[in-house]
Amino acid sequence: MSLPGNGIFVVQGEMAMLVTAMRRSTRWGSHSFPNEEYDVLMRTFQDLKTILNQVDDLRLLDPATYLSPFLEVIRSKETTGPVTSLALSAIHKFLSYGLIDPTHPSVPATVEDIADAVTHARFVGTDHSSDGVVLMKILQVLRTLMLSPEGAMLTDESVCEIMLSCFRICFETRLTELLRRNAEQCLRDMTQLIFMRLPQFPPEDTGSASFATVGLSLKKREKTSKKKSLTSVNSSNSLERKSSISEPPSTTTTELETESDVSKGDIRHTQDKNLINEAEITIEPVDSVKSPVKKHGRHSSMDLAANGNTSITQLLEKCVSADSADEKVEPDGEKTEDVQDAEKEEDAIPEQDGIETIEPITPEAPVEDSGDKPAEYVNHRGIRFTPQEDATNLQPYGLVCVRELFRFLISLCNPLDSQNTSGMVHLGLSLVGTALEVSADQLAKYPSLLYLVKDPLCRNLLSLLSTERISIFALDLQVSFLLFEALRTHLKFQMEAFYKKIIEIISSDTTKAIYELKEIHHLALESLSQMFRIPGLCAELYLNYDCDIYCMNVFEELTKLLSKNVVSSTAYNIHSLSLEALMTVIEAIEMGCTQNKEAKTEIELPGEEEKGEIDRDGRGGHVSLELGGLDDVSVVSDHVTHDISQYFISGRTGRHKPSSDLPTEAELDNIKNMKKWVTQGTELFNQKPERGIEFLQEHGVLTTPLDPHEVAMFLRENPDLDKKMIGDFICKRSSRGEDEDGGPSVLGAFADSFDYAGLRIDQALRLYLETFRLPGEAPLIFLVMERFAERWHSTNGEPFANTDAAFRLAYAVIMLNMDQHNHTAKKLNVPMTVEDFVKNLRGCNGSGDFESSMLEAVFHSIK
Repeated sequence: MSLPGNGIFVVQGEMAMLVTAMRRSTRWGSHSFPNEEYDVLMRTFQDLKTILNQVDDLRLLDPATYLSPFLEVIRSKETTGPVTSLALSAIHKFLSYGLIDPTHPSVPATVEDIADAVTHARFVGTDHSSDGVVLMKILQVLRTLMLSPEGAMLTDESVCEIMLSCFRICFETRLTELLRRNAEQCLRDMTQLIFMRLPQFPPEDTGSASFATVGLSLKKREKTSKKKSLTSVNSSNSLERKSSISEPPSTTTTELETESDVSKGDIRHTQDKNLINEAEITIEPVDSVKSPVKKHGRHSSMDLAANGNTSITQLLEKCVSADSADEKVEPDGEKTEDVQDAEKEEDAIPEQDGIETIEPITPEAPVEDSGDKPAEYVNHRGIRFTPQEDATNLQPYGLVCVRELFRFLISLCNPLDSQNTSGMVHLGLSLVGTALEVSADQLAKYPSLLYLVKDPLCRNLLSLLSTERISIFALDLQVSFLLFEALRTHLKFQMEAFYKKIIEIISSDTTKAIYELKEIHHLALESLSQMFRIPGLCAELYLNYDCDIYCMNVFEELTKLLSKNVVSSTAYNIHSLSLEALMTVIEAIEMGCTQNKEAKTEIELPGEEEKGEIDRDGRGGHVSLELGGLDDVSVVSDHVTHDISQYFISGRTGRHKPSSDLPTEAELDNIKNMKKWVTQGTELFNQKPERGIEFLQEHGVLTTPLDPHEVAMFLRENPDLDKKMIGDFICKRSSRGEDEDGGPSVLGAFADSFDYAGLRIDQALRLYLETFRLPGEAPLIFLVMERFAERWHSTNGEPFANTDAAFRLAYAVIMLNMDQHNHTAKKLNVPMTVEDFVKNLRGCNGSGDFESSMLEAVFHSIK
């Protein structure tokens, strides 16, 4: 959108209305001498008026020049709600009218300043309705800023603050329902925009220094006494405003940062030792002010960066780290750094001096000459031109912001978090659904986002299937559908767990269930029908699960369950829904068979002379049943069927290309037979391992004579084997010795099947021992650990003096684990400290010692 030519008159009109409202306000309308903050704010508007009278076009000015006075009014805690509302309306109008030139070099710094001012808006509260209007204006400005072309220049930190400001309004129960619903809609629009821009972001590089620079989190806050003073916003442990525009030291800011007279309803953030930066800001709730505030009376200041109900409101955690070159994605998605490192990063951010500023507006801020900076220039109109430096340091938001927002939305869906209310879970699911609707196909291109999908998101979705709230259950099913429809090629085991849970829900007894449970059954069956309509899904289920030796027969179990429900007499029309789902399966199979035949024969559209023959082969007769009383349906039905089939082949089946390496029918039959024998052999193995192995040899699953490597892979890949029986089997004498040809034993092949390259010894040991349970006898434990030590020591380039040193350290790790986590051991002895652990291993590395840093890392990992 082109810039309006009368933009300068728009700014003058908004400025006149705002100055008039300031003069008429209750606080500043008295005959007493105005306070210093009033003097500063009014003077900035007088200076802006002078500048605007000297220029003919608004495009000749830096946007910060005419925006700064309005933003200072928004930041000021001395302004009333109506005045702040007018300033917010002005900013919204400037953004909506396109008065900010997106090509101007200072626009990144300008939009940063707008976002900072609006998210930290402070004003004098009067009543709930008036304050709600201001909050509505704040939401309006934040939404317009994010969705405007200039919003793409916001940084990751600013976008996170904007989103959290909206979240706090959503979760503030003291606010009106209308306001909170408006905030939810703003969040949906912003989430939609951010994830729609995902294809524009370059592929992530986990080794880059800019990876994971922000954190988006909410932490619980606590109330403190009103006598406690306000901690400075600019202290080393506080959240510093990241605006890159150099601001003058005003009376408003000074009073805000040093105020010690805290009113009765103030809230102070408690410092979390795990946070790098946190904002400790005093807030007085809106409802503590019942009447307009008089001069020198108590006031309420509202800061969206730290506002809300103390029972559920939480603290913004901003993890800023430039030392993330070696960072990897962790399960919690967060990273903590030392406070001193954060302070150094804060100090490393230079001040913005590359935009035009108005000299009269900042009389208290003298120009500091620096030998290494270019000279400043002030033209005849009083406009200062300074060198452009910091604007290049403001990077637009990108994948980091998307990842942190996605991680935060997933955390809201966690039903195990006691702080997540049902409303939070519902909102989190709704926003995750919005993200998947617009960018589900793009998530697989970014490993960090795909990790969040595979682990925390799928875990939360599976947990929410146990809820009794119908609205959450229905939303959970819809999100699961979007997820598996787009990313099922990456979610094999998660999808298996989902179907297991759905089968469990539908199979539960419904004769004595309450109405809500009946509705849950209905929703589960409807979800199955919806999934079965995905082209090719039925065949995928059969190939990937029923024809996988170690997976559940998902397709078989589903069809059996649906068939059972169809013939059973149940209430609430469950049998009708089961029949619909079963017919959907049959229809999907028939469509797949038809498409395969057409693909093989490559049938072309027949001519007029061939249409009669097609009628006689039965194809036209099938369609004529649907068309009813038409006399000559053969021509019409064939034409319609051909077009629809062609439409489905070119459209719906094109989203996911089928694999080119599909097994033949003979191979599938062989797999199904082998799966039957493996299932029976697994049951026998869990009773008596030797009998199970013999059974598998008799039916050709395992070779005769026994191949140790083959047995080792069977023990590792079969998830249904009893871990205790695995430990007993590999430790038996027959499994420990070498075979007749001098080959490795089963124990040796089992230990050699692991890849420990690059793993610390405690990490490798955890990987090794999670596959079986150690036997109780010390000699057997000795044998198992000896094999492990040999394998780990050789694959890691022999880091210790000898294999015996690796064995001693591995055994010490097991003893440390028992010392730290065994309740009986804790009662008998005091748990070891890190000093005791290091002392006990002195001289165990040949004739020397292990590295103390490595031992300390092992100790803290086990503890």
